[in-house]
Amino acid sequence: IMFLPEQIAFIKRLGLDMDFDNLSDDDYCRIEAAVGDAYTDEAQAHPDEATDRIRMCESILDRLSDDDE
Repeated sequence: IMFLPEQIAFIKRLGLDMDFDNLSDDDYCRIEAAVGDAYTDEAQAHPDEATDRIRMCESILDRLSDDDE
């Protein structure tokens, strides 16, 4: 999976600094968990709006799920 530069920057801001050119299955699981948590927190804080943070989380989670197909 190739992440966009802005997605990588967002993931790093979540505290995950890894080699994005050589991600392991464990790295993908850590990304999915951290982004999922960020999505949940933001959705609970802003239940009636799709914030930029929510849209970024969705774009990363979509990219992860597209790779499963």
